[in-house]
Order: sequence, then structure tokens, then C-alpha cells
Amino acid sequence: MAGRGEDREILIVDAENQEVGAATRRRMHIEKLVHRAIHGIVYDQSGRVYLSQRDDVVGQDQLDVSVTEHVWPGESFDQTARRAWSLRLAQPDAKPTPLTEIFHDYDVHPGGEDYEGREIVDDRFMQIYVAPLSGPITFDTRVYKGGEWRSPAEVDALVAEAPERFTSHFLKDWARVRKQLEVIVERAAS
Repeated sequence: MAGRGEDREILIVDAENQEVGAATRRRMHIEKLVHRAIHGIVYDQSGRVYLSQRDDVVGQDQLDVSVTEHVWPGESFDQTARRAWSLRLAQPDAKPTPLTEIFHDYDVHPGGEDYEGREIVDDRFMQIYVAPLSGPITFDTRVYKGGEWRSPAEVDALVAEAPERFTSHFLKDWARVRKQLEVIVERAAS
């Protein structure tokens, strides 16, 4: 399984989203520490969005937003989004923009063998970003095993038919930004 690389320090915040320190990703998940993260969606000129297929501890083999990333100490949400597009999707020229305000989100995922069967808790303040495709996507194989392009209508149909194919946070993100995203991708396709 991928995703077992370096266990970086992640920015830790309190219940008011004020910085209080840093912890490794593993410690953050196990101790249920509040942190910051971004989720991002890439779209193309055909009006499709890119769904990543996870290959790490969270959402193994499930479809997800295009990119996810934790905020590191010293970074803003915007800086994290730019780093995520470059590092995780090989899109260094992308200019992700916020699609949402910062909001609080909470997810529990099975931890698998990497976490000795313990649950992974994602208690985070996050923001969802969007950006057009800025070159070929080469996904980070430490986190993703592939991906697919789908129109919003195709995503809706797949979510309705097989919601288990998606990460839990994708389902919440999709419901939160679906209407806004449709306007953006329709403009790109026209």
C-alpha cells in the first residue's frame, strides 16, 4: 500500500482554528488532533472533473476529489493548495482558487494495518479549491493509483448507483460544491 512515506509534521490548531503546534500525520490521526487541510478539484475544457483513485490508508481504492493535502506549519491554505497541485498532480502552473470559505469537517476512516486496526480521525478546518487543467496530470503514486475524468452528471449518477466507490469526504464535498462547480465547468466547456 502506498502512503507510507515520510510522516511529515502537520499544523495543529485548536477548536477555534488557532495554531497550537505541529504533529506527525500518524499522531494527528490517532490522537484526533484538529488540523487544517485542503481538497481540490481539477476540471478540463470539456467540462469534466478529475476523480483520483486513492492508494493510501484513507479511502484505499475509492474515488476522491482530484487532490487532498494537509497544511504544513508556516503555510496558508492557498500555499497548501498550490503545493498540492504541483506535488500530487504535477500541475506546477495551476492557480487554484477557493471554492468555499473555511469550514469545519469531521470524518472517521478505517485505519487498516498501518494503524494497527485503529480508526483514523480527520477533525479539520478545511477549504475546497478548484483550478482548470494546466497540463498533463501525473498523479503522485504514494497517494493515488489512478484517476478518471467524469462530467458532473456522470459523477452524480455514479454517486447514486455506488456511493461506496467514493471516500466519505468526497460525498460531503460533492454535495457542498456541486452547484457551483457545474457553473464553472459549463463555462469551461462553452
